[in-house]
Amino acid sequence: MQALPAFLTRPGRLLIAVFATVVACVLVVGHAPRAQAVYGGGEASQQRGAAQLWLGPDTNVNSDKDFICSASVISSRWILTAKHCLKDRGYPAAGRLWIRAGHLALAKGERRQVAEYHVTEHNDLAALRLVSPLPSSVKPNELINRGITPGVGSHLAVSGWGRTNDDAPQPSQKLKVCSMKTDRLEDGSSSWIWANEDTGHPLKGDSGGPVLLGSKQVGLISAFVNFSFQGRFVSLGSADVRDWIRQTTGV
Repeated sequence: MQALPAFLTRPGRLLIAVFATVVACVLVVGHAPRAQAVYGGGEASQQRGAAQLWLGPDTNVNSDKDFICSASVISSRWILTAKHCLKDRGYPAAGRLWIRAGHLALAKGERRQVAEYHVTEHNDLAALRLVSPLPSSVKPNELINRGITPGVGSHLAVSGWGRTNDDAPQPSQKLKVCSMKTDRLEDGSSSWIWANEDTGHPLKGDSGGPVLLGSKQVGLISAFVNFSFQGRFVSLGSADVRDWIRQTTGV
C-alpha cells in the first residue's frame, strides 16, 4: 500500500486543524468593528456639542430605524461624523440626510436638512453642511488646535446615542457619556487616538460622536475593538485632518 503523504496522516490532519483554528482567530481579532453606543458611563447632563444623524425622505424623521450615527457640531452650519456611517448606507444623497441637535433625548432638538457633504480619502471623517444654520442656543464644540493631541494617560469624555449593550435592539434614548484613557497615538495617512476603557466604551450608534479633552474636541468616534476594549478615534488635531477640516468648512 502506498504511504499517505505526511499532511494526510492523523497527526498531519490534527496539525492542519490547529493551524486553521489559529488563522481563524487571527482574522476575527484583527477586525476592528465600527462603533455605531456608549456602554457603561452614564447619561449626559449637558449636550457636549453632540448631534444625531438620520436618514429619511422628509422632515418627519423620528423612527429609531432611521437613526444612522451620532455626530459633532462644530459650527452653526457644519457637522462632523464618521465617513463609514455614510459609506455603509451607500453614500445617500445629501437631501436624504437630517441632523438633530441641541437636546439630550433621541429624536428631539433642532432639526436640519443636509445640503452637501464631503468625505476624507484616508480618515474615517465626513463634514456635512446644513441647509439652514442652527440657532445660537445650540453650542458648537471648539476644535483642538492644529498639531495638538492628547497626552498618553489623559482622560477623554466620549459621548453618543449608540446602543447601551451588544444585545440592545435600539439606540439609547438619552445621550450617554463615558471616560476613556488615552493609550497611544498613531499618525500618518490616517491619524488615530487609541484609548482604553475607563468607565465605559462606545458601541453601535456612537460613531461620529465627539471625544472631548476638557472643553475642546480632540477626536471623533470611529471604532471600538472588542477583543482589546479599546476605542479608536479620528485625531482632529493632527495636521492633515485639521487642515482638511479648515479647508472644507472654514472652521
